[in-house]
Amino acid sequence: MRLLSVKLFVFGILLHFCSYGQNINPDYYKFGAKASVIPQELCGFNSSNKTYVFGISDPGLDSTSAIYQAKKRAIALAALMQNVEVKNYTTGYASEIYRGSTSTYQSMVELHLNSSKIPNIIVTDTQFTVYNEAIIYAKIITSADTVLYDFSFNKFNIEYQWGGYNEYSEQIEISIDDHESPSETLVYTRYASVEEVYTSKDEEIYSLPITRYQYMLPGDSVAQTYRFGLWINFMRELNTKLGEYSKIYSEQIRKMSETYQSTDKIDEGVSKNVLSFDINDIYFREPQVGLELSIETISN
Repeated sequence: MRLLSVKLFVFGILLHFCSYGQNINPDYYKFGAKASVIPQELCGFNSSNKTYVFGISDPGLDSTSAIYQAKKRAIALAALMQNVEVKNYTTGYASEIYRGSTSTYQSMVELHLNSSKIPNIIVTDTQFTVYNEAIIYAKIITSADTVLYDFSFNKFNIEYQWGGYNEYSEQIEISIDDHESPSETLVYTRYASVEEVYTSKDEEIYSLPITRYQYMLPGDSVAQTYRFGLWINFMRELNTKLGEYSKIYSEQIRKMSETYQSTDKIDEGVSKNVLSFDINDIYFREPQVGLELSIETISN
């Protein structure tokens, strides 16, 4: 009986330590608990009539890889500022059925660029956050050469309601291919409360190390949280701003309720524009990165 008690006691200790170990986040020890200060140069960034640009890498990379990725993203952003095709599609469906109301709303905004005059850049400064995100700042140099280059940014949302039950999902894919180095795609998916983000390159998948990153503005004492780092939050807001402008500028609406039952309503909206833009301001107000742009329409 005494031997059995000792075994149960040891088993209880092992169970306690196993359960404790499962709750440990190794990245807490990798990055530390201290929030990263957002560089002053990034707060209030202004591209000054398409003269300056920046790029930010994924968290968790080594310094060389982070700088290379940040530079590649800065070139992509500089090219987008000059000339970007924006496609915007929305559809909404609502119906009254015997179990109550149901509705679905879908939206997709695509930013696209290919075989364009890609500007050159000269890196003027490089900084790092505590999460090993490289932030490079660069001056844009005009280029007259047309080069092979592919950039696409697809953001797809769907909201669904069935009676009193609501569901939301989002998918983002940001792909860059300069035809000189391996192409890369940043992927973000969310279904209900489940989120995943990773970068795909050379048929390899590199998951971001942690989901929640804390930052502080210079002079502040309260940290803000941006899930999955700075770059994806900035790009999500850029996609939203350009999509909203495209929608307001030239959206074509189709009402199709007459082809369905009287209780059903379906609307569709489509727009397509080629835009250029300047960054006037970037500000950080949790839970998203704020962005002010000056946008011009090139064609539609």
